Amino acid sequence: MPGSCSGVLHPGDFGYTLEDGGPGWATWVAVAGGVAALVVGLRRLLRLERTAALASCLVLLPTFVHGFANWSPSTSRPPTILSDGLLAAVDDNVPTGAVVFSAPEASYLLGAYESVRVCLNPKAHVADTVDNRPRERVRAFLRFVRTGDLSIPSSCGAPWLLVDLERYEPDLPLVYRDARWVLYRL
Repeated sequence: MPGSCSGVLHPGDFGYTLEDGGPGWATWVAVAGGVAALVVGLRRLLRLERTAALASCLVLLPTFVHGFANWSPSTSRPPTILSDGLLAAVDDNVPTGAVVFSAPEASYLLGAYESVRVCLNPKAHVADTVDNRPRERVRAFLRFVRTGDLSIPSSCGAPWLLVDLERYEPDLPLVYRDARWVLYRL
């Protein structure tokens, strides 16, 4: 077909999981094109960097064209340990920019899905600086789980507390509860 390319006949798979990788021959065509570009480039004594850049552009062009021509926002969300009900409760009850105290993993995901601030995140996702104090904050969270001392969430300015029922269940004013999560107003 004149004017067609592999990206039009066999579009890429841009979801969270690979559903259809496309035909295997397209990979071999790309390899052959890359090798041909290298051979032509070396024969003409072009610098290897230019040749590799050209080969990359030629190999990726169909995918870019298809991707930009069919661009749309994703309607799906990757799986999370946070329930849809909890996310809706946070969205409905917790003001934008409010501070929520929770476990590092839950805090990390909550901050990704909702417009809230969190007191701590997993240590691997926080710069280890004097201001951030990631190790100290995780130790404080573990102390909170062990003791239930509500001054710990208050010390980071959190008026909201999100608790995994497997770890701790305080006696506070309840905002939301499901099989795993409880959201409290401190």
